Amino acid sequence: TWAGVSKSYVKGNVDLSNGDTGDIPKFSPYVGSEIYLLEGSTLKLGINSAINFNVVIYIANNAQLLTDDLLKVNASSKVYNHGTISVGTFEVNTESFLYNVGKLETTGSVNVESNNSHIVNDGSITSPTVQVKAGAVLNNADWTVTGTTIVTSNNSGWVNNGHWTTKKYAYTGGSVNVINKC
Repeated sequence: TWAGVSKSYVKGNVDLSNGDTGDIPKFSPYVGSEIYLLEGSTLKLGINSAINFNVVIYIANNAQLLTDDLLKVNASSKVYNHGTISVGTFEVNTESFLYNVGKLETTGSVNVESNNSHIVNDGSITSPTVQVKAGAVLNNADWTVTGTTIVTSNNSGWVNNGHWTTKKYAYTGGSVNVINKC
């Protein structure tokens, strides 16, 4: 944790998950800071660091961002992924954004929580559940949901221009921005 906007470059393997369970996260860059995961690097976050993720992060080819828990991309944060994100649950919230040309894998859910939060997928995403409660999802590539896709808001956007595979699809909102062009 440090004060002020900064740029951090991760090279090699950095594991900040051990003991990251108290009131103060082990890794909490100032809002608006930038993190660069260089090619071949790995950054593993613990539970407290992963839910306080309010930065811009660039993940290079063959780089990995990991947490066993919820990775909450929040407060106008941006994630540009060319590598791999492997998490328990992935959430964009409060005007945050994911642009994925790499791989996003979850053991839980992918959640889009608020109106100005977005996910654009030009890579591959695999998760048991997807919940679009508000905001927007644009899939131009491959998205596999082993369980249920849920779109629940009148303001949600869900556009599929690629391949979306899901066991169940529940559309309970009234948005006109739910379009399947596959």
